[in-house]
Amino acid sequence: MRLGVLVLGGVVLLALLPAFAGVALAHANLMRAVPEPDSASPQSPPKVEAFYSEPLAVGLSSLTVLDTSGQRVDRGDSAVDPADHTHMTVSLPQLASGTYTVYWKNVSDVDGHPLSGTFVFYVGNKPADAPTSATSAAASALVSPVEPFARWAALAGLLAMFGTLLFEFAVLEPAIRGSAGEDVRASLSDAAPVLARLRIVALTLFGLASIAHLAVQGSESAGELSLAASMWRVLLTSQWGRMWLARVALAELVGTIALVAPSSGRRGWAARVVAFAALTGALGTIAFSSHAAADRLLATPAIANEVVHLVAAGIWAGGLVAFLVLALRARHWPIEDRRRLLAAITPRFSPVAFLAAGAIAITGTYGAWIEVARVSALRTPYGIAVLAKAAIFIALLALGAVNLRWVSPRLRHSGLAARVLTRTVAMEVALVLAALLAAGFLASLQPAKQAEVVLLPGPRVEQTVEGARLRIAVEPGRVGTNRVTVDLARPDGTPITNASHVGIRLQFADADIGALDLTVQPGGPGRYVADGAVLSLRGNWQVEATVSRPDGFDARAVLRFAVTPPAAAGGPITITPARQTALLAFGWEIVLLALLLLGVSAAWWSKSRPGKFADWGGAALAIAGILVVYGVGHIDTSQPPPVLGVGGTANPIAADERSIGIGRDLFAQQCVVCHGATGLGDGPTAKALIPPPANLQSHVPLHTDGEIFGFISAGFPGSAMPAFHGQLTDEQMWNLVNYLRTLK
Repeated sequence: MRLGVLVLGGVVLLALLPAFAGVALAHANLMRAVPEPDSASPQSPPKVEAFYSEPLAVGLSSLTVLDTSGQRVDRGDSAVDPADHTHMTVSLPQLASGTYTVYWKNVSDVDGHPLSGTFVFYVGNKPADAPTSATSAAASALVSPVEPFARWAALAGLLAMFGTLLFEFAVLEPAIRGSAGEDVRASLSDAAPVLARLRIVALTLFGLASIAHLAVQGSESAGELSLAASMWRVLLTSQWGRMWLARVALAELVGTIALVAPSSGRRGWAARVVAFAALTGALGTIAFSSHAAADRLLATPAIANEVVHLVAAGIWAGGLVAFLVLALRARHWPIEDRRRLLAAITPRFSPVAFLAAGAIAITGTYGAWIEVARVSALRTPYGIAVLAKAAIFIALLALGAVNLRWVSPRLRHSGLAARVLTRTVAMEVALVLAALLAAGFLASLQPAKQAEVVLLPGPRVEQTVEGARLRIAVEPGRVGTNRVTVDLARPDGTPITNASHVGIRLQFADADIGALDLTVQPGGPGRYVADGAVLSLRGNWQVEATVSRPDGFDARAVLRFAVTPPAAAGGPITITPARQTALLAFGWEIVLLALLLLGVSAAWWSKSRPGKFADWGGAALAIAGILVVYGVGHIDTSQPPPVLGVGGTANPIAADERSIGIGRDLFAQQCVVCHGATGLGDGPTAKALIPPPANLQSHVPLHTDGEIFGFISAGFPGSAMPAFHGQLTDEQMWNLVNYLRTLK
């Protein structure tokens, strides 16, 4: 019955998780800046502004502006916008003409990962030979070589506490009640204090590792502060710190219960239920401060998936540790006594382990798909860690299959089976520790879908024209200095080496700002290279290659490609699965979990009270999954919600008097109540909103039309700004954008 109660409670937890899911990204990447990187302004800008992909930890993030001599020239008032924690500013005095470097560093308010980078802007004329600034974020493979091991030890301790408690609750005590022999019953009863001591050891390991992890976070953002002061600042000023405090407090609650609560009776049962709930909450804090919320549009299914994955890992990994401890405790017993002990435990642990392993496989596959997104991303450090974890899990499944199919049926009659079971469980525990170490690296590395952009090739095209095969490639295909390569070959692949002229012309395709003929140099047989091609604007670009040769007609090929805003600011591009596809997969994942639970119930718990609870839980899960699938199938995808910070779409409606008049009327109907009549954020309901409404007069000029359209359509996460997609037509929202541009 108790196992059934826990199963049903898990179903309720899964159903409630979406209500608590937050939104965040894995790293606070720089999305755009004002002034823009490598831009030149005739006058000194009043301030530098930076926009990031996720909220920043206040007090742990900064902007610094340096001149060419390395002297700081800003006013030292770098601050995170209290109304929008993805926005940061630092004010400037009157700057002389020259070159200025912005150094930015931040700490993610969610997972505590630090990130930094630089970019250059110019006051006055930009020097003709000015190099393009390196704006890419300094995202090292690991924040610290200690961090993965600290995460590993903390996670191992927490899972051991969780799993041993559930093992005692759902496996050991039912085995005691169901045992026929007094000697076996006595041996099983003596095991409970052993598991209690094991939880104290696991709690100690968790506590020490958590302190080490906090010290790593503090050292990365210490600056001029002492390590102790920096650790306190991390705890008090960041969401990661608050999650750390909650996790440690919940774990300490479990330790207190273990020391003072009775071990039997109703109070003992209630104390263990509280401890189980506290440990579930502690595992939840890991999910809410991890890569699970890597996509604003997929945060809810990703976090729910991660919590279920952690709970399943705790059940399996902690249960294996408890099983091994009991087996080793009995290793000096007579073989017949050891055989009877293991024979009493194994049949009750097998269905629990099978259920947990199946849930790990299902949720792990979904989580890996969300974080990796494409097969090519498996070559990143994160992808390699995913493959390593998957290989370890397959080995674990193989050992589990041996135990289930060969060892368990022979336990009642063979002493050899008892010896083999002890060894295979020890091997499983060793593999579990290796898998948890891989998980520690996964939590410390940048997700593959972000890191993959560094390895992606730039835009390229191949065309066969007038008997010549022209291949054009642009590397890296982002704002800044690029290399354009043209390879010439005959249809059979033989390089064309007799070209009398090869020309490469670069042109911005979204506006008529002229074309640039690049200087071309030979780069090998049939290869021609143009270095120093500067892509200075976001949007669509065109490269045109023309070839003249004495033995053929002139050939011309064109490559069109887009430069996206994240690349323009140097931040990695996140390769995210389509929202509807991911939600649909999440619905089917819930259905698979339901089928798994129902299958385990039918195979092991049929006609028992735990089986009835499992059947109810499985049915509830199946209905929930089908509702999700049905709901996703009816989502209107004609205008998918735009991603915040990405606004390359131009306004298709001219900002004439008619459009502005329509926008003015819409603003009065929909926006004045919060933002006020002039957009200052002082509407009638403004004082009741947390955070307060944005000052549109200062914020609108900082965003493109496409970004503003996205905010109106999808709303703004973490604020009271609702999504108007479905309430207003696209044309109405574009008219509203035109009116917002008139607010001065």
